[in-house]
Amino acid sequence: MKNKIYGLLVLACLAGAVGLARAEDISRTATGTEQGRQEARQEDRQGRREDRQAERRAKLGEIMSRRLGNLEQMFKLRTDWLENISTRIESRMSKLSEGGINTSEAESKLATAQTALATARAKVAGLMDQIEAALTSDAPLQSFKAVKNDIKSLSDEIKAVHRQLVEVITLLKNAIALRDDNR
Repeated sequence: MKNKIYGLLVLACLAGAVGLARAEDISRTATGTEQGRQEARQEDRQGRREDRQAERRAKLGEIMSRRLGNLEQMFKLRTDWLENISTRIESRMSKLSEGGINTSEAESKLATAQTALATARAKVAGLMDQIEAALTSDAPLQSFKAVKNDIKSLSDEIKAVHRQLVEVITLLKNAIALRDDNR
């Protein structure tokens, strides 16, 4: 009798163990589907995030190209303006030299200013190519750091040309004053 009771007990334990194993399988399956749903939601969120980032990059690219186009136009206008001033100074200088005023020093300063202006114009054209390359590069942040430095140096060169033209005008005024004092 004892053996029968022990046998039934062993069978009951085995049946309980099998039942627990099935319960664990069922809970694993339930947790697996929940994990699958979570992973699907995470992938969906990640996809939406990437789409928003791509849209922001596209908008930023449009804004940058519009601003840089304005920058190009501004540099061209500045160089055109300085070229116009240079031409006017040259015309007045020729009239003054015909009138007997010594303009040799002003002529040499004007020649250096015109040379500097020509190099600035060439840099404007090169800068626009560099900007377009930076817009299409894989690492635009590093590219724009170099472009920013070039823009700063170009702006400084244009200011230097303007200062040189102002010096030419000052030299011409001094030459006129010197002639008037000698009369």
